[in-house]
Amino acid sequence: MKPAIRQKTNIIIDIAMFIVMILLAIIGVVIRYSLIQGSERWIKYGQNVELTIWGMDRHEWGLIHLIVGIFLIGLLVLHLVFHWKQIVSMIKKLIPDVKNRTAAVTITLGFCILILFSPLIITPKIGDPIYGKGQRLSRNNSSHSGNVLPPSVNDVAEEINIAVKEKQMISNKEVNSVEQEVENSLPEQQVNEVHSIEEHTLNIRGFHTFSQLADEYNISTKELKKLLGIPASVSNNERLGRVRRTYDFTMSDVEAAILKLQGK
Repeated sequence: MKPAIRQKTNIIIDIAMFIVMILLAIIGVVIRYSLIQGSERWIKYGQNVELTIWGMDRHEWGLIHLIVGIFLIGLLVLHLVFHWKQIVSMIKKLIPDVKNRTAAVTITLGFCILILFSPLIITPKIGDPIYGKGQRLSRNNSSHSGNVLPPSVNDVAEEINIAVKEKQMISNKEVNSVEQEVENSLPEQQVNEVHSIEEHTLNIRGFHTFSQLADEYNISTKELKKLLGIPASVSNNERLGRVRRTYDFTMSDVEAAILKLQGK
């Protein structure tokens, strides 16, 4: 190739690389801050709305981002080919010793090959299901703003489960009757021991809210959330059954926290 044509080709490749790099950066910003993911859409818009730019959603723009990135790699390879003699000359001046130069080039090439094929080697770690996370986050925010969102499928199922359990519970009269019969058949000392144990056994269910627990056991909702590792921003009117799907705790943990706040 003639020097004049080679120089023009180099300039065209460099300009193309610059444009492609800017395009990559712009698409990345659009995907991150404009075409936000599902959980962030629930927080911002109150529901999982569809977001598109020029008729394409974040997944389609992500595919374009990948294609542009591969095109940039191709331009980079051409850039190295057209500047190969200059690159070799600079490496020889930078590392005069042949052995050290060979080792440095080998390590660099190996590292580049490892990065190039890393997507075929790396596998994602599978964690717990995150279904409904966006809905829960949005519902917590809406409880502060006064907006009411439609319940998710999990919430409806929970409500049905709670209703069924409530219907299956023994009436208070029957429970009191059984307890009275047991107490009458036990010595006074054993009856006192039973009452002592019952005082430290709390009847906490998934349909209870933080406000209900605070009123019933005379404790602070803020301190209760703190002991359970729950942010203070979570609404006091949220039911424990819903909150426990987002934050890892059990009803026994709630009972222990309440007893601790009561000083028992």
